[in-house]
Amino acid sequence: MLKHLGGMGVARGVYALSQAVLLILLARDVGAHEFGIMASFLAAHTFLFLVAGMNTPTFVTREIALGNVATALAGIRANAIVMAIAMLCAAGSSLLAVSQPLMALAVAGNATAVWSERVTENRLAIAYGERRIGAPVATLMIRSLAPLGLYLGLGVAGVDQLLAFAIARVAAGIVCQLLGALLVRLPGCSCERVPLTGVLRQQASLAVSVGMVSLRTLDSVLVIAIAGASNSGVYSAVSRVVSPFGILAMATVPVLVPRAAVASPDKVRRILDALLIGGLLLSSVTLLAFPYREILVVSVLGPEFAGGGAVLAFALLRIGPYAVAPLIGSALQAKGIGRAVAINDAATSVMALIALAVGAIVAGATGAAAGFALVSLIGVAALWALGRRALRAKSYRQPVESG
Repeated sequence: MLKHLGGMGVARGVYALSQAVLLILLARDVGAHEFGIMASFLAAHTFLFLVAGMNTPTFVTREIALGNVATALAGIRANAIVMAIAMLCAAGSSLLAVSQPLMALAVAGNATAVWSERVTENRLAIAYGERRIGAPVATLMIRSLAPLGLYLGLGVAGVDQLLAFAIARVAAGIVCQLLGALLVRLPGCSCERVPLTGVLRQQASLAVSVGMVSLRTLDSVLVIAIAGASNSGVYSAVSRVVSPFGILAMATVPVLVPRAAVASPDKVRRILDALLIGGLLLSSVTLLAFPYREILVVSVLGPEFAGGGAVLAFALLRIGPYAVAPLIGSALQAKGIGRAVAINDAATSVMALIALAVGAIVAGATGAAAGFALVSLIGVAALWALGRRALRAKSYRQPVESG
């Protein structure tokens, strides 16, 4: 297990870091105002494809681990249809909504890349369920470094930054699809095909959960609507600096789900306790960076983002919930306790966006970051409490085996 965590940790870490670096470079190149506009589209794409994804990777990983191959394959087929519709909507709306041709290309290129990554994740979930990480690690590493290297190379060649971003993101999408198809083969199954409608019903709670969590990715859109593009640019750029810390969740979920699916409720409760303590410690440690917040922002993003130190301080407090809430939720979903997770995710997302909006009205980007951080901390504690209660109950239901 430690070997798997290490491999996935490195791969997800490189991916998250390369994404953060790419967006930081773009922010420095185009400035706070244009990046604020771009960030709203990037957030919309993340939201759209997370919702359309219906948490299919977790579903496929769980079903493969339980031996329900037919159900897992049906989940991939069903989601491919939903994702194709989402891609058409994203590409069309991107080209129609942006008046600047180069920005329109950058937005459309990002939509292509996000769609490709989500579709490939569904296929990689087969390897996760079989407890194989070689193919996922290779895929993540290559798709991480390719777009960043291409963006830097195009920049040196004098290509416009937005066009370079579009080319780099499209290239990342193509590489991602090819690697997924080459490295992960669909398992054979002689059993009868599972109806797609039945699979969608089984995924309902997982889909609701990821849909509610996806609402939080609209934070930049809400900030730009309330406080303007410049405030949104500062908020978005500074918030993305902490995104690499999400590697803990991204690396651990594929390893945790297949094991939690077959573990006892008592063992899963102990896992939840350890995760909550770890998350609170992570958020507490970030307080050490408080005196250096403004220096860090200006050094990384440039003088145009001066004043973003307070935003960074509050954003760092979200590291704990950002890292462990997906793990707590995934462990519960692996045990078939998706309803409690969906309820918590819905409540947390709605309250977080309300707090963000109120904060943005009162204090701009800083107030938005403060409201979001406070609700995130409360939400992860509530999820832990709900999960423990559900696991103690003898009436909880295991995932339905239909393979």
